[in-house]
Amino acid sequence: MGMEHLTKTLFLVLSKLETLLKVCVLAVVWLGIDARPPVNRAQGAFGLEEVISGELSSVGFSGTWISGTQFLYTDRNTGDILKYDLLTLSSSVLVERPVLDEYRATSYELSADGLYLLIGYDLQAGFRHSTASRFVIYDLTNRSYSPVAQGDLLQLVRLAPVGNALVFVLDNDIYYRSSSSFGAEEKRVTFNGVTGIFYNEEVLGSGSALWFSPDGSYLAFATFNDTNVKTASYFHYGQPGSLESQYSETVNIRYPKPGTTNPQVSLHLVDLTDPSSGLINIPAPVDVVSNDHILYTVDWINDYEVSVIWTNRVQNLGLLQVADSIPDGISGLFHWYNPVSCTQPLTEMSTRNISWGVNAAEKKATLINACLQVHELSETAGWLDVVPPIPDAAGGRLVTILPQDQGQGFGNYAQVTLLSPSPSIRDALATETPLTFGRSVVTYIYGWDKINDIIYYQSTPENEPSQRHVYGVAANGSSAPYCLSCGVLTLEGRACLYASASFSTDLSHLALTCSGPDPPHVSLYETGSDSPLVVWETNESLRQKIEGRDLPEILDTEVDVPEGFRAKARLWLPPGADTSGVTKYPMLVYVYAGPDSVQISDAFTLGWGAYLTTNRSIIYGLIDGRGSGLKGDKMKFSVYRRLGTVEIYDQIAVTAALLDNFPFIDSTRTAIWGWSYGGYATAMTLARDTARIFKCGVSVAPVTSWIYYDSIYTERYMGLPTPEDNQQGYNDSDVTRLVEGFRGKQFYLLHGNADDNVHYLQAMVLSRALELSNILFRQQSYPDENHSLRSVLLHVYGSMDQFWAQCFDLDQFSSY
Repeated sequence: MGMEHLTKTLFLVLSKLETLLKVCVLAVVWLGIDARPPVNRAQGAFGLEEVISGELSSVGFSGTWISGTQFLYTDRNTGDILKYDLLTLSSSVLVERPVLDEYRATSYELSADGLYLLIGYDLQAGFRHSTASRFVIYDLTNRSYSPVAQGDLLQLVRLAPVGNALVFVLDNDIYYRSSSSFGAEEKRVTFNGVTGIFYNEEVLGSGSALWFSPDGSYLAFATFNDTNVKTASYFHYGQPGSLESQYSETVNIRYPKPGTTNPQVSLHLVDLTDPSSGLINIPAPVDVVSNDHILYTVDWINDYEVSVIWTNRVQNLGLLQVADSIPDGISGLFHWYNPVSCTQPLTEMSTRNISWGVNAAEKKATLINACLQVHELSETAGWLDVVPPIPDAAGGRLVTILPQDQGQGFGNYAQVTLLSPSPSIRDALATETPLTFGRSVVTYIYGWDKINDIIYYQSTPENEPSQRHVYGVAANGSSAPYCLSCGVLTLEGRACLYASASFSTDLSHLALTCSGPDPPHVSLYETGSDSPLVVWETNESLRQKIEGRDLPEILDTEVDVPEGFRAKARLWLPPGADTSGVTKYPMLVYVYAGPDSVQISDAFTLGWGAYLTTNRSIIYGLIDGRGSGLKGDKMKFSVYRRLGTVEIYDQIAVTAALLDNFPFIDSTRTAIWGWSYGGYATAMTLARDTARIFKCGVSVAPVTSWIYYDSIYTERYMGLPTPEDNQQGYNDSDVTRLVEGFRGKQFYLLHGNADDNVHYLQAMVLSRALELSNILFRQQSYPDENHSLRSVLLHVYGSMDQFWAQCFDLDQFSSY
């Protein structure tokens, strides 16, 4: 049967957290019922291997748009690359699978002119987002191959946005190839165009630090100097029983931690039509963001101008700057639109009322050493959420996501915001105009339809953080936002509650994915039409696999927590659960609780929770308390500079409230688990749970002390670990200082020793602290496994399954 939503609301006004916990403990004693339900062995139950293997995962839209009406995709049956045309609603073969099999392709990309196919092969994973591959170019006309860089292993390849030129990075050097044709010359441009692990993980989110101008004439790129960044190490053990692995190897990575030296970053630009002309350096506004700054975004707004966002080290102050690519002929610097940083005099003609986006030739003639607009970014109560701006057709206006005050004491919510040039060159700031309003949070801007002047974006509906919809709004603010997805139904006939989109290159068409509450389906639309052109993906295979099987029942509730906030909780109940209180079910709370994160979502999913509820008759709980996202900045920023406090107290308090108000939850069998930040939250919950609401906990790959995690992430939320800043906050958030709270509780710690994100060191220092305090716990290490533990997932979840069986006094053997 389908997922049924049972919504109840609890209005529990908590004057003090301690009072609530005492009430909950008394309620547990008063209930005192110990009825144990049998393990659910019904035919419809989900097996562990079934949910962990990905067998029950869904398929979304995987097409790559190449025009306003066409996209490429891979045929699942033949492996051919097909081109789909929305005007004819038909597919044609672009490249047959044998062409890809020649090199065992792992990726492909079509050149902008459609004449060449860039094929990646021999993929080798690096740290986090970084990879290396070999590449070959396939000529679609001559049906011939041409290697890139003579087949060497490359860190990065990027095709130009026009024509078929490309750039690639070999041994940190950037090379330019003006044509994909066979034998085209490959010229070295400069050094260093890839990110380090630091910028991969926390800033750019990819291994690329290269940005083509829209016409492909210029290339902006960042360089990173990590010479003074300290090194972290771990062991690589190798294949068991192999002579080649007689001695373990030490792997060293540059990894800045809070208060230590960060990589130095610089931004440059080169004219690809004349690389020998030298580099144009783009200096950071150090008088505002200091010498210890972070480069956050780089985006071209037209063929000549680039927008750049810099922040200070702790990421609560930043500048959005717009610069042009015409050197002044003296220093080779960009013309910064930043009156604060302007030190060179304006020329006589520069005092005219002009702004970014004006004719570049005119600018070159008149704006030598000119300083124009800047948009300041600052946040006194928290951190900056930096979103790259998107330009209009001329690059004269920018749109981004910025916090806007909604009045009535609600505070700031992230909204679509238009940045327009101020009317005078002498004005300091661009004009900021919010285009969306209310207690909804804009999560993503898809793009700007520059013909119709409409901005498309994704947002939560008003006061519904578990939902997403796709909207449009006129850039001139002439009309209210309208929803593209709100009228969409799931294939089961229910209202779509979680929608996303992939728009064509000119935003004239889109693939709309409805991801919940039922299994996802994808439909193709002409933008603005309510009727789909075609239903592209139905996930029929998934629907067949779950047909007739019992799915968890959903119970939503809200609980008032201190400081005037309301936490949301969702319980996945065993199918057909007896909610009278006669039968008592164990409850496992799955926690993440990282800043601005959201656990409760109306997107359809079948995973670990589905196994536990249907196979083990365990209630699976999710709680979004203080610090969680999509409920406004006040709630989000409540954890600022005090991680490991209020978000942890809310996990305890809300769980206590659930025990007190739902008699079918067994208060003697309540546990918590999480991964990464969730592993930290689990450990900290056990440490702070003086009322012993939770009896057991599992931490997978946890942070245990923030002094050991990376500097950008940690300092964004905690500041610096110095006496002058927030050393006390770091001490208070350190699990290793609170190990006495683990005594008498069952704790299981799992970690991969090759974790390059949350280092194995984190588990070891907690282990050491527990051991020195003579506190028994269970521990498991995974040699040569990184943060995802991908190759041993069945072992990880099987181990946890046995731990829960012991904690909850269940059958030790699960149905795999």
